[in-house]
Amino acid sequence: MENNQTNNLQPTKKKKRINKKEQHILREVALICLFLVICAGLIYGSIYLVDQKISDMEARIQEGFQEQLDAELVLFRTDTEASLKELEDRVDSLRREIENVADILDNADETLGNSNDTSRELSRKIEDLDEQLKALEESLKILSQRP
Repeated sequence: MENNQTNNLQPTKKKKRINKKEQHILREVALICLFLVICAGLIYGSIYLVDQKISDMEARIQEGFQEQLDAELVLFRTDTEASLKELEDRVDSLRREIENVADILDNADETLGNSNDTSRELSRKIEDLDEQLKALEESLKILSQRP
């Protein structure tokens, strides 16, 4: 009987050994899993931080470009407005000059009658001024069509 008891004790010791081995293996597996989880967390965190840095850099670059674009747009508008104002002034000046020439022509017609030389010269001057006016009006149209 004692042999039976000894035999019964031996399987229990083996079970304990197996359980200790299993516990040791489970511990090692758990440590490896924990290590892998920590590594994965570090990798994910690093990727997340790099993504945030890249997003911040993109935002700063985009803000810089937008500021430069706004400054260039203001400069362009200022230049365009100045050019338009200058052309409008020149067109107004030419209109006044044409009106003066027309008045002179009317007066010349009345006082000189049929003076062909004066009439031709004034007509030529009026034609020249009309051509200049048309050219300026075309330039004004082109400038006013710009955004």
